[in-house]
Amino acid sequence: LGGMAIKNAVSYRAGFPDRTVILRDGRTVYVEVKAPDGVLSHLQENMIFMLQNLGHNVEVIRSLDDIERFKVNYG
Repeated sequence: LGGMAIKNAVSYRAGFPDRTVILRDGRTVYVEVKAPDGVLSHLQENMIFMLQNLGHNVEVIRSLDDIERFKVNYG
């Protein structure tokens, strides 16, 4: 894919996605990483909704299949 993934260790806002993926072509994708059975908190759901409404790409990754889908969609 090329680019970089930045861990959002400290965020000004609770619920902000775990990673910011910056791709070579100028696209940015926000990624929330969850265990396979992990559930998004209400704060996370609200933040994802807000980011998507602002036109940003947001993905929730729970499995290797999700990673492969990410690579297909953004590679």
